[in-house]
Amino acid sequence: MVSSLRVGSLSWERRQAAKAAGLVLALVAMEHSLQMSAWILPQSQSVRPQAVGRGDGVALRVTSHEQNVPLLGLGAVGLLASFALRPRNQPEKRKRHRLHAVEGDAELGDVEKVFKEAYEAEAQRCELIRAQLQKALSEKLGGEGGVTISIEGAEGFAPDKPGGKSTWREAFEATKIKIKTIEDQLAAFQKENQPSAPQVVVEDIPQVTPPATPSTQQQIPGVDNQAALQQLEKLAETIEDQALLRLIVNPIVQPDPQKTNILPAAQTVRDLIGADQFSIRKSDEWNRVYVFTGSLAAGKRPKDALAVLEQRLSERGLATSTEISIQKVKDSETEQLLVMVLKEDLPDQGEFQWYNWLLFAVALVFTLVTVNMVTFSVTTGNMEEMAKTMSPDQIAVLAQKNLPTAVSLFATVAASELARRVAAASYGVKMAPPIFVPVVPFFPSAGVLGAVSRKQSTPPDENANIGISAAASLAGIVVSLAFVAIGFAQGPDPDKFVNLNFNILPLVFKLILKPLLGTPSATIQPDQFADPVILAFASNGWQIGGLVGLVVTALNLLPIGKLDGGIMARGALGGTPASIAGFLAVLLILLGSSNGNESGALYVLFGIFAVVVQGGTEPPPKDGISEPDGVLKAVGVLLVTTGIFLSIPPGLMPNL
Repeated sequence: MVSSLRVGSLSWERRQAAKAAGLVLALVAMEHSLQMSAWILPQSQSVRPQAVGRGDGVALRVTSHEQNVPLLGLGAVGLLASFALRPRNQPEKRKRHRLHAVEGDAELGDVEKVFKEAYEAEAQRCELIRAQLQKALSEKLGGEGGVTISIEGAEGFAPDKPGGKSTWREAFEATKIKIKTIEDQLAAFQKENQPSAPQVVVEDIPQVTPPATPSTQQQIPGVDNQAALQQLEKLAETIEDQALLRLIVNPIVQPDPQKTNILPAAQTVRDLIGADQFSIRKSDEWNRVYVFTGSLAAGKRPKDALAVLEQRLSERGLATSTEISIQKVKDSETEQLLVMVLKEDLPDQGEFQWYNWLLFAVALVFTLVTVNMVTFSVTTGNMEEMAKTMSPDQIAVLAQKNLPTAVSLFATVAASELARRVAAASYGVKMAPPIFVPVVPFFPSAGVLGAVSRKQSTPPDENANIGISAAASLAGIVVSLAFVAIGFAQGPDPDKFVNLNFNILPLVFKLILKPLLGTPSATIQPDQFADPVILAFASNGWQIGGLVGLVVTALNLLPIGKLDGGIMARGALGGTPASIAGFLAVLLILLGSSNGNESGALYVLFGIFAVVVQGGTEPPPKDGISEPDGVLKAVGVLLVTTGIFLSIPPGLMPNL
């Protein structure tokens, strides 16, 4: 593109474009102003035909869509723009326009003048397209013989030409039809003379042997982008687990250009599998993913077949770079999917890098700070006045009284993560270090929302998924209840400096604790005819920290995303029941977020954590066929139900 630089004036190309646009606006506006008596056209009007202006060999197409616009005013603006921006550096053209005005334009109405200008622009465009088609046909048919093809243009449509149209409007419309005809002929000619692509026969199961070096990409013969998409769509119809579908699709649809490894040859993998373990009926093969549809050998359990296949992979030196799993086929009791992927395509399974360790350290430090700022712990006095009157020794005593809250809260979350890693080790699953999630200081809420824990190796089955999450949740419940018991045994703070913010607790907590906490230390009575609303009870740091830890543990048991509750719900309930439980959990978060007090802030923050940070699902286990153990399923269902029950927001009974 060539651009002109001028100071104080527009370039020729831009003036021509503006002129064309002005002509279009004026044409459409004035035509309709004569046809309609209303100042504003209704939105139901159809789209007007396109008017095309041409400036210095570059076509500009403007389509006018009629909307609620004052068209007469628009037409006036268009006319002013078109004539004000006419080129002032072409005296011959100005002279020709003056002659036209003297000889014939004086007899034309305003509409015809505009149609004449539009016709001239269209005629120039028609001439260029006609020249292209003539040249193409002459080269094709004439060759070196000198035969020339001539195609009629639009110059004969002008009213001032013999045999032309009676008006400039008819000439303009006829020129548009002529342009469309020539464009269609040119497009058809170009299509007919394009070299055709070679025909390739696609086998049902391509036998592909990749190059020996893994740095070059293996290609499946006869599979283009559209064919691969259709192949994926057919495969997706057999998969119910969305996590499995993402695991298969992502390396195909969104490949990482930095990852150049490919799977071994498909035939090599089929030979390695062997009919003694898995009988293959159909094969879907890509560079980084193999999906074999078939059935396990008679009498073979998925766990046993996987053990044999992993041993064979290890013997071939493929165990460190590839992973194999057996998954369910939708609506089939007899067939399974055997999926082979590259380990580098599995999410969250890379090494813990230095920046991960840095994030871990920063999050830990912030968490140790924010657990000291829990709004579940309040004082009944005015803190500003207390700060003015309290001595340094009294302030130190107050801080010492609140320290157990931070200790017990952090200990609860840390115990959950420790139990998670112990359970994961028992199932042979590697875990990344936890990333604690502190609450922004001084924001009304708990001091920490939990921790983000990612598995760095694939669990063997659903028993492992449920068992790991159940261990973490049970540890959090047990430790937090232990601190609550210590707090009850110690009794409330005799100085009443430390008080439990009763108003922020979830509903079930309030119902259980109200009879046990004694006389309120602070109340409010917005309605003189109703009972006063309890704001706080005298308490102590151990009790408050234990209760906050229990609240955080209960919220993490909600069946959402990658929270412990979400993992256990999908493993123990599966499919539709897990989705219904997840919908109920999201509804509780929304109800809690609507509260106008500090409890609303707690639910808002946790909702963001659950949906944004812990959203989505984990990859499926290696054995996606076997049902989890009955006891583990019962434990998982019980824990998820407990989490939903304990997370009911207090707004449902605001006067409690």
